[in-house]
Amino acid sequence: MWIPYFKGQPTDYVIRYVGGIARGEGPAKSFFFWRYNTQVVAVPTQSQDVPFVFNEITSDHQQVTLQGQATFRIDEPKRAAELFNFAVDPVTQRSLSDDREKVRKRVANLVQVATRAEVSSRSLERVLADTPLHASAVTERLRREGALAEMGVAMIAVEFLSVRPTPEVAKALEAELRESLLRRADIAVYARRAATVDEERAIREKELASDKALEEQRGEMIALQGANALREAEHAAVAA
Repeated sequence: MWIPYFKGQPTDYVIRYVGGIARGEGPAKSFFFWRYNTQVVAVPTQSQDVPFVFNEITSDHQQVTLQGQATFRIDEPKRAAELFNFAVDPVTQRSLSDDREKVRKRVANLVQVATRAEVSSRSLERVLADTPLHASAVTERLRREGALAEMGVAMIAVEFLSVRPTPEVAKALEAELRESLLRRADIAVYARRAATVDEERAIREKELASDKALEEQRGEMIALQGANALREAEHAAVAA
């Protein structure tokens, strides 16, 4: 008589039930089984990614769209198995319920709740400027509040791939940015012109100072020549 053999996946924590009583468990557990009284639970423990797109409101009542992904893993499979149905067909290893997807949806919901709390406490400017900081804050909030831990789930990271305001606000921000850049460009042009004027003034002042010094030297030379001529005349008169 053929007795089937169950071979657990390396990333699954397997619990074997015989007649409703747990008879063995462990990572990637394998065993022969009697198909008529054996139930198998296989809890996935590998990391999983959950993509999301949320629309939230900032503290200054502006809507933003946040797109990203959350990465989590089930680190307490026995606790998770008490809350969700991870039963599989021991022959085909096909899931017998949709609870694996239910875990992903619940994680996404908790991520949205944590994201809403962070976004609602910040202005639109801060939300758009500090995306990495928000992702870190959401991750820490999820770890601290413990709702995931009660499910046997550990949050690895939350990442925001993009944070966008509404199209109307985005256009207004773009216009404001353009005006700011134009003002900065105008200020730079005026500064360069002012610097050029100051340099030209300094050059003229140096030229005037140089001309003045030359005139003073010329006057001193003329006075010296006059004095010399007078002394020569006096010597000539005395000699005569």
